Amino acid sequence: MARPRKPTKILDLSGAYRKNPQRERHNEPQPAEEIGAPPATLGEIECGIWSEIVGNCAPGVLTCQDRNSLELVCIGLGEIRRGEASASDRDRVFRQLGKFGMTPSERSNVCVVGKNNPNAKKFKMLN
Repeated sequence: MARPRKPTKILDLSGAYRKNPQRERHNEPQPAEEIGAPPATLGEIECGIWSEIVGNCAPGVLTCQDRNSLELVCIGLGEIRRGEASASDRDRVFRQLGKFGMTPSERSNVCVVGKNNPNAKKFKMLN
């Protein structure tokens, strides 16, 4: 099975295009809006999880196009926290969190731009 493609924002934050600029994805749709508030269909626990994930995710990674994926992660994580999830459900949620750059191994691929980062000028700021 082939390895799934990393999100463009994760590749950009990690500096992958600096090393291989010819691989940059120029034709990818650019979402105009941020992720926003949780959907009204989510319960109280899931809304809290939504806020937690949005708050912990690297800036610029989650956009309005990720709402459905994040909703599924919130539902799955809510089931895990209520003790209603199977081992395969937990594995699915963990893999999906990795796609958002929120697991230890995937987080190591993200470079956050900031004042204390001496390489900050090498990375583009994401809005």
